[in-house]
Amino acid sequence: MPQDVAAVLAAAFAGPPALPYAADFRFLVQQHLTELVQDLPSLHIKTRDYTHIDGRTVHLLLAEGTVPMWYQSVKYNIPVAIWLPERYPLAGPLAYVVPTPDMVIKPRHTFVDASGLVHTPYIAQWQYPSSNLRELAQDMSMHFASDPPLFSKPKNYQAPPPTTTPQSHPGYPGFANGGTVRPPGLAAGSAAATAASDVVHGHNPIVSSDSFMSAGSKPLASSSQPTGSADLSGGFDSVWNRMQDQMQQQPEPPQPPVVVKPPQPPRENPSAKLAAAFRSAAQATLNSRLHASLSALAQQAAAQGDEQLQLQATLRQRGLQLQSEVAALQAERVALDKLSQDLAASNKQLDGWLAENEHLAKAAEDPSQLDPDAVITAADPLSQQALEAQAQDLALEDALYALDKALNSGSVEADVYLRQASSQAQPACRCGFV
Repeated sequence: MPQDVAAVLAAAFAGPPALPYAADFRFLVQQHLTELVQDLPSLHIKTRDYTHIDGRTVHLLLAEGTVPMWYQSVKYNIPVAIWLPERYPLAGPLAYVVPTPDMVIKPRHTFVDASGLVHTPYIAQWQYPSSNLRELAQDMSMHFASDPPLFSKPKNYQAPPPTTTPQSHPGYPGFANGGTVRPPGLAAGSAAATAASDVVHGHNPIVSSDSFMSAGSKPLASSSQPTGSADLSGGFDSVWNRMQDQMQQQPEPPQPPVVVKPPQPPRENPSAKLAAAFRSAAQATLNSRLHASLSALAQQAAAQGDEQLQLQATLRQRGLQLQSEVAALQAERVALDKLSQDLAASNKQLDGWLAENEHLAKAAEDPSQLDPDAVITAADPLSQQALEAQAQDLALEDALYALDKALNSGSVEADVYLRQASSQAQPACRCGFV
């Protein structure tokens, strides 16, 4: 189960003793350590005193445990200690390979010096804020797979003579590289050294090379065979002190004879195979994610296109409706204009008629002044003729009626009646003929 980094760092930052990291970078430090422990649960976060080459002692964060690697298709665990210096993450971490008592560091290793300091290109090219601890652990695993840093200590092993020439470690000045420099850890004889009882478990590969293995050395068991764990109680100082004491007490053995071995067939580079597999897996993952993203974008674009087309059809239909309504309103406006014109003309005619017949209104008030012949006027000449003809007919009827009444009353003689009726009948016949 991964360590609860947040709780450990909360207690560590609360102190005492106080940690030297800037407050602005504490969140980034917690993030880097959390990602590292999530990726490698075999690493554990701790705080310990770190002694510089100049004698200064500071309380720093430490990720201690094992980093896995694959060598000849077998998994091994390399014990390491990753220190976070005071200026982290502006300055790169200090990674050390911590061999158990039955292991030694490979002499003239490409990326690990005699003190165990790891100086891979990733650490040398550490850049803030892109670099982080998880990628550092992955980089160490790949480089260790190509060139394992540890091998089992053979019988009668004698360490090479220590060098007194100090050298600066790349990436963090102030540390010396050589046999006389004790690797950083707990100060010898301190109370923290006596209280520490951490144990690093790991299976480490044997690097079969005549350049650094003496005769009679035995390979370590792979992770597929049961092996015991090495006791590192007392911290790193006690382990290194015991190893240095053993190397100083043992006499220098005679040089073994040079054994010429037949050339071995080239072996497959597991790191290259692992890198190729990782690259292909990363490409496949990126391709799948890109395909999924593009598919989601295409579906979203298609859905938006359908919505836009539907909206366009709706707008087109509403536009046609508005056009028809506008046409109807325009026709209604034309009809209203025509009706207004007709009403204006009728109003004008009515005003003219009222002006012409204003005397009738005055005559109605005084009937004695009313002219019967002027009461009714014809609208046109034809109507005037018809009106006159009708008046003549009515007048003849009145005359004949008066003659009939006079004849019946004896007021006129019969011959007079006949002559008057005949004289009145001729114009009536002419009027009826007309």
